Amino acid sequence: MSYSREILRQDVWNLDKDAQEPASQKAIALHYERAQSMCRHAGLSLGDIQHLSKKFWNFHFDLIAARDMTAFIIATIHVNLCIGTLSPFIRNRPDLAGLLEKLLNFDVCGQFMLTE
Repeated sequence: MSYSREILRQDVWNLDKDAQEPASQKAIALHYERAQSMCRHAGLSLGDIQHLSKKFWNFHFDLIAARDMTAFIIATIHVNLCIGTLSPFIRNRPDLAGLLEKLLNFDVCGQFMLTE
């Protein structure tokens, strides 16, 4: 189901923006802007992420992912790996509250590079 259909009206989702060289600085910036749009629209809370709420799953199964898979991957790494990893520590580390708030609003983007 598409819970994010309304964000397709935002300028960042305009089809004209897709006509770029695939790995150009401009294209990469566009994917990050779209990931920000997805995350802000979803409005996930720490509780949603920690407890895998319905809102959390709606975000992950939203059809908007098909519109820009790169942006969706950025958004899911941001939510699952970064926020999901840091959020359990907030109880004993109140100094993380400001950072987690910025991450939840996608004011900053958290990325992890994991290897096996």
